[in-house]
Amino acid sequence: KEARLQRGLTQEQLGARLAYPAVPQAVALWEAGINRIFSSVLVNISGVLEVPVTRFFEGVDKIMEANEQPQNAESIL
Repeated sequence: KEARLQRGLTQEQLGARLAYPAVPQAVALWEAGINRIFSSVLVNISGVLEVPVTRFFEGVDKIMEANEQPQNAESIL
């Protein structure tokens, strides 16, 4: 969403440039994290927004590390 907004595009405009079916609804669902996105579409989005595809993975390593932290029995219950 941030990259789209930095480009000054609405969800409708991004969808039109992607020529993806069920857009702009699909864009809204991707941005909200409700629907998964195909890697090929992600590559197309990076091209439309003129950002490297790695931009969409910034911070993922921190999320993964947080999910790998061992939990004690009390926090699980």
